[in-house]
Amino acid sequence: MPSPVSPFRTALPAAAPSPRHERPPLDAALAPTLSEIAELKRRPARLQGHRSMADEGFRRAFAALMAHEDADEVAVREVAAAAAQIALAPVNGPQLIAAGLDPDDRRVLYARAAARSLGPLDDDFAASLADALDGLAPETPAFHAVDLLCSQPRGGALSEKAARIVRPPEEMQSEHAWCVAVIGALLQIRRGLSPGNAFLTGLAHHLPDAYALPGRTEDAMPAAESQRAATRALARALDPCPAPLATAIESAMLRRHDLADPGAEAFVAADLIDRVLQQRHYANAAGFSLSDAMDAREFVTAPELQDFQLDILARFRLTF
Repeated sequence: MPSPVSPFRTALPAAAPSPRHERPPLDAALAPTLSEIAELKRRPARLQGHRSMADEGFRRAFAALMAHEDADEVAVREVAAAAAQIALAPVNGPQLIAAGLDPDDRRVLYARAAARSLGPLDDDFAASLADALDGLAPETPAFHAVDLLCSQPRGGALSEKAARIVRPPEEMQSEHAWCVAVIGALLQIRRGLSPGNAFLTGLAHHLPDAYALPGRTEDAMPAAESQRAATRALARALDPCPAPLATAIESAMLRRHDLADPGAEAFVAADLIDRVLQQRHYANAAGFSLSDAMDAREFVTAPELQDFQLDILARFRLTF
């Protein structure tokens, strides 16, 4: 792999600098690809016991991080895996193996599929991607919080003024977290920045929910006690992790809403984009409008993030 930021032979063209930031802006031209990534929540997984390709990616990414792989390298591999899967789904690695395609042919097929969104891949990186998609990459057993999030349905958009909107199939915390991680990493790669922090934040941002109280219960608690409960839950979730990984996740969680940090900025955008895309799916499935799904629900959240989030909704064509 030539670098942890760009595993691609042909670099993605840099977005023009934003007058608001010295760093390049998040590229709204990726919007169609981001929609396809979110659909991997509803594509069947390769392995029995895994719900979807997104759920499987969540498990695979945490297994790699637990095996001490670098977050940047895991991020770019998961981005490429997502790009290959959106081109190939519902065909998967085991089906290609059963059909008799030899390893070289599968590697070429995966690389060409990923290149649809990302451009040509470096040869060594293409081989690593093939291992992951074939199901041959070594795995470290997932720690308990990962297993819990893989079986924990998300509550849907919450508001005291409106009922939840949840339609089958249920979205699991694992699926949302992986999509946010991959979208955030791709936004970073697209503007030539390291994807590791955005990816790690997205992957880990619901770890406290494995052991925390339900959201509305926490809302009724004093803010200080709610924060202490979340801190305890994160510490419990991270207890089995290698110390460097636990430290990196704790640091990423602390600054996840700091828009001065480019990785946090990509995470905030990715989290918003995936949550709205999930509402779009519900709207399409149930025959109501995205406006019906989003009116009176708080997708644009903390005041300090509001201007940025409204700008993301407008530029990524998610307004209603």
